[in-house]
Amino acid sequence: MSNVSQGTQQQLQAQITALSFMDNVNWISSSLKDLEEILEIADDFYTVTRVAINKDKSKLLTNTITNNDPIIIRFGQTIVPIQPSFNAVRFLGVLINIQLKHSLVKKELKMHIRHFVNIVKTKPITDQQYCYIANHVLFPQLLYKMCNTSLSNSACLYLNQAIRSLYKHKCLFPKTIPNAVFHFKMFYNLSNL
Repeated sequence: MSNVSQGTQQQLQAQITALSFMDNVNWISSSLKDLEEILEIADDFYTVTRVAINKDKSKLLTNTITNNDPIIIRFGQTIVPIQPSFNAVRFLGVLINIQLKHSLVKKELKMHIRHFVNIVKTKPITDQQYCYIANHVLFPQLLYKMCNTSLSNSACLYLNQAIRSLYKHKCLFPKTIPNAVFHFKMFYNLSNL
């Protein structure tokens, strides 16, 4: 900064502190040794960027052991005892289970659909609005929740049943009308799982 009228110069300096948050980091490895190497690199990054990590909140999802004894893991310079988890873990809204139990995901999808149906069935919306909401809100949510689980065709048809039934009711169609009418692109173009 300079003062032109007096011919003096002055230098200003300011330190700006920033606060940032980091949440939900996943590290995937095939062995404990590989995991500790990954955590050492991550810990170096945390040190350089001055990020504070609560290492005691770490969770370990494993399929290599069966006992519940804590596993001692070297997380950079810190030794952390972590209780292994064998149950499903939720990460960013997606249920991850090490046993690949599709029944857990199906149950969650069914509850999500039931919640959607209970909300929408009392709303005074048209058939076109229902189709839009189902196609652009409900189905993307369901597909996101099942992103790491592939369901059989029969399971998807079963989950679609409640959505179609409400749609038939909203359209004032009989329950016996063929489902293809609602999924045909030239008619309603209602999505499927």
